[in-house]
Amino acid sequence: MMEPGTPGFGGGGSSLPPPLQPLEVHITKWQRKYQQTLDKLTPHMYQRWAGTVGLLVLFFLRIVFSQGVRDFLHFSLSGILIPFFTSGISVSS
Repeated sequence: MMEPGTPGFGGGGSSLPPPLQPLEVHITKWQRKYQQTLDKLTPHMYQRWAGTVGLLVLFFLRIVFSQGVRDFLHFSLSGILIPFFTSGISVSS
């Protein structure tokens, strides 16, 4: 088992050349900050889903107001209705 402070354990020595070691320190700092942010957001499941649904609604409203309701329904329903009517079942014998 690796001990803290040995190379490759995320602590002590570094396998990078000396000019790149300060860069490694900054990358490690940002990785920790990113992980802390993820750890804070993880328990808030309902808020994340509400935010996702809210952004999706805003995206669809943007499409509706920029292109009109008719075009929006045409393009969104065409993905559902076209495969239904062209399912590959032929009527002729």
